[in-house]
Amino acid sequence: MRGGKFKIQASVRFLVALHYSVLKRESVEAMMTNPNGCYVDLTGGYGGHSEEIVARLGSKGRLIIFDQDEEAYQQLQKKFSNLSTQV
Repeated sequence: MRGGKFKIQASVRFLVALHYSVLKRESVEAMMTNPNGCYVDLTGGYGGHSEEIVARLGSKGRLIIFDQDEEAYQQLQKKFSNLSTQV
């Protein structure tokens, strides 16, 4: 459609069900050098890589997550609500 505009909408729940974090374990193993360090996930998405990082954090470790998508951000808040002191 030349010059036309269209908008694709999808259910967040549907997208979460289809999303699979690729190379999650390998990426986090290569990146995390200190369990008590501070890490930043600039593309939080639905929390796949962040979840792996949190599982490896020590008692003083921290994770800061960002995502531009409001729906993804809300899902991240729910997913990590019980860890608010670390995430």
